[in-house]
Amino acid sequence: MATAKKTAQRQGFKTNEYIVYPAHGVGQIVSIEEQEVAGLKLELFVINFEKDKMTLRVPTAKIAAVGMRKLSEPEVVEKALATVRGRARVKRTMWSRRAQEYEAKINSGDLVAIAEVVRDLYRSESQPEQSYSERQLYEAALEGVVLFLAIRIATHRFQALQYRGRASGIFALGYGLSRIFVEFFREPDSFLGYFAGFITMGMILSVPLCLIGIWLLLRSRRDAA
Repeated sequence: MATAKKTAQRQGFKTNEYIVYPAHGVGQIVSIEEQEVAGLKLELFVINFEKDKMTLRVPTAKIAAVGMRKLSEPEVVEKALATVRGRARVKRTMWSRRAQEYEAKINSGDLVAIAEVVRDLYRSESQPEQSYSERQLYEAALEGVVLFLAIRIATHRFQALQYRGRASGIFALGYGLSRIFVEFFREPDSFLGYFAGFITMGMILSVPLCLIGIWLLLRSRRDAA
């Protein structure tokens, strides 16, 4: 049985704080609770991942082992932006091996590493089109960079954590809009095609997420009034 603790901070992390968790991306610590497992008491961070509609419980003593960390500092963000603007560094190896390396970078949660994937997989109009697998990795990396920046700006520049639901609203709206934006630069699945000439299924599926984000922001604004 789990019991929520009044303690709001452990190991340098506190409730309502946004963190980065490898393989899952940006999540929010919603509480710190104590749970008894096999006669042993464990103290756990309860982390919500809005994007995946998932809640994860991580022992507070294991955060270093699993690679959980705080959002990137301004210096790291600047380095990531400089990386995206840099020249692509594509290794001359088989695509299957490079794909594994790119996927590992995306799952690492390291903003600079994810920016490297965006830089290396970007294709201008004068370059050959991306393959399907390249597009999938490029979109995942691009979404990661966009969401990192959106949450970073929301929590550090606009103090979104001071208002209930505001950071979650920005996250949901930002993710939905980034998905719609990315859809403009990819070919739809052949068996689905376009709706009304330019709308893809990905755009349609992103609309509910945008609406949830807008609702959370409006509720946050009402509560703050």
